[in-house]
Amino acid sequence: MSRKFIFGFETNVKSLLLKKNNMKIKLFLILVQIILSGLSLANNLKINNVTRPSNDKVSFDLQWDNSWNFNGLSSTAENWDAVWVFVKVQDCNSDFKTWEHGDLSTNSSDHVASGGILTVDAVSDGKGVFIKRQSRGVGNISSTSITLTFQTAYNPSNISLEVFGIEMVSVLDGAFEVGGTSGSYNSLDAGVAFNNGHTISSESAISAGLLKTEGAPNTPSELSYNPSIPANFPKGYNFFYIMKYEITQEQYVNFLNLLNYAQQTVRTSHLPNSPTGTNGLAPNPTSIMNRNGVRIITPGNLSPDNKPAIYGCDLNNNGVFNEADDGQNLACNYLSWPDILAYLDWSGLRPMTELEFEKACRGPLPVVTDEYAWGAKEIIQTSSNTISDAGTKDELSTIEATPVDGLAAINGDSNNDGPLRVGFAASNIPTRAGAGASYWSSLDMTGNLWEQTVSVGYANGNISSFTGVLGDGKLNNSGDADQSGWNLDPTFSIVRGGSYASGDFQSRVGDRVNINSTTYNFNRNPEAGGRGVRQY
Repeated sequence: MSRKFIFGFETNVKSLLLKKNNMKIKLFLILVQIILSGLSLANNLKINNVTRPSNDKVSFDLQWDNSWNFNGLSSTAENWDAVWVFVKVQDCNSDFKTWEHGDLSTNSSDHVASGGILTVDAVSDGKGVFIKRQSRGVGNISSTSITLTFQTAYNPSNISLEVFGIEMVSVLDGAFEVGGTSGSYNSLDAGVAFNNGHTISSESAISAGLLKTEGAPNTPSELSYNPSIPANFPKGYNFFYIMKYEITQEQYVNFLNLLNYAQQTVRTSHLPNSPTGTNGLAPNPTSIMNRNGVRIITPGNLSPDNKPAIYGCDLNNNGVFNEADDGQNLACNYLSWPDILAYLDWSGLRPMTELEFEKACRGPLPVVTDEYAWGAKEIIQTSSNTISDAGTKDELSTIEATPVDGLAAINGDSNNDGPLRVGFAASNIPTRAGAGASYWSSLDMTGNLWEQTVSVGYANGNISSFTGVLGDGKLNNSGDADQSGWNLDPTFSIVRGGSYASGDFQSRVGDRVNINSTTYNFNRNPEAGGRGVRQY
C-alpha cells in the first residue's frame, strides 16, 4: 500500500510568521488580483528579428503578455515577472558543429533595452540576463528592441545565433512554512491532522530531527526524523526566480535541436536516425501517446557525418509539423530526472528543492489544511477530455474555476489522458483560485505534470549533496548535466504537486507520497515534467 508523507514540526507551537506583516500582504494580494485577471492569455512570449550589429553584440525584439512589477511597494508586498534570456552560438566553419553557450557581459550597463519600459539585469556568471519592467506597472509588453553584449567577440560571418527566453516569476527572500496538515488518505475519512508546519527562517543548517516525516493517518507510528540539512542546501529562504510554467513541448524541441547526435540519443526514447514521424519521447515509436507530440522531422545519421536529427511538434498526427494545433504549448511529459537536469543545465538554470517548491506555492502565508497551490482546499478537476481549441495556444478547459475553487488537471486516466497547455487554468476571475496560481503567480503547481525536485530525504535515505550550483549552459559529451551536486540518480529527487492522473490528496502542497519512490522519474513517465529555478 502506498504511503503518504508530509513535513511536520516537532512541537505544537503555531507559527507567528505573518502577524507583523498582515496588512502589507493583504495589499499585495489585492494587487496580484490585477495580474491574475489577465493570465488566461499567458504564454505569448516572442523573440523576433535577431541581428548582429557588431562582433560582440546581438539584437532582437522581445514581447510578452501580462507582465507586472510591484517592486518597491513595501518591504514584503513586492513581486515581479521577468524573462530569462540566453544565447546559443554555433561555429559555421564546419558541418554540424556543436552549439555552445554564448556568455554575456556581467555588467548590466553593457546591455540596452529601448523605450524606457524594460531593464536588463546581468548575472554574475554571464549565462544569460533577466529582462523585466524597470518600474511598477502591469500589462502587456509590446515589441521592444534589446541589445546584449557578449563577453567574447564573434566573427558575424562565421557564426549562427539562437536567442531563447523563458518566463520567470520572482520569489522573494523571507521566512515561510513547510509541511503542515493533511486530511483524507485513500478511503479514510478526512480530518486526521498531522502536526504543525515548520518555519524556515533562514538558510542556516536545520538540525537533525527538527523536520520529521509522518505517515498516513491510519499509520501514525510511521514517523521518522530527517537528518540535518546543511546550510548550503537551498531551503527557499533566499530570493530566487522560478519558471512561470512547466517546460513546454516546444521548449524541449528547441533544446533537442541544438544537441549533437550522441546527446540526442540519451535525451530521447528512440534513436535520432529513426524515420520521419518517429516519436521523440513517447515509448511507442509511431502512436501519439498521452498528448506528447514531439517527433522527428528529419532523421539524423551517426555515420558518416554525425548529423543530428531535427525535431518538431505534430500532436494532430497529420505529418505536417509545427502547425497551430500541434501542441507546442502543452507541458512536456515523458521527461525523466536526467532529462530535466540536462534541460536546466543547458538553459543556465537549476533544479528546485522540495523546500523551494513549497515556498513557491505558499509564499509567506501560513499552512492551510489540505491546501493546493492557490492556498485553499477547494478544487475542481478537469482533464484533456474536456478542452476546447485542443493543441493550440488558446487551449482551455470547458470546465471552469470559481473565485474559490481552483481548477487543476488531476484524477484523469493515466493511459489515455495527458497534460494540458501550460497556464490553461488561468481565467479572468481575479483570485488565486480562479487562476490556479501560486502566491507568486507561477502556474500549474498543482496537477498537470509532476514537478521534479531535489529531495531533503527522510530518515537515512535519499540525502542529497545538492548545493544550488547553477547550470553552465553546456552538457557533457554523453548529453547529461555534469554540475557539482547534480546527482543523476532519481532516488535523490522527489516529485511534488501531482499530475493529470494523480489523486487529489497527492496534489496538495504538503504531500510527499513519493518520497521513497522513483515511479514517476526513473524512466520517461507520461505524468512527469518539471520546471527550473535560478538565483542571481
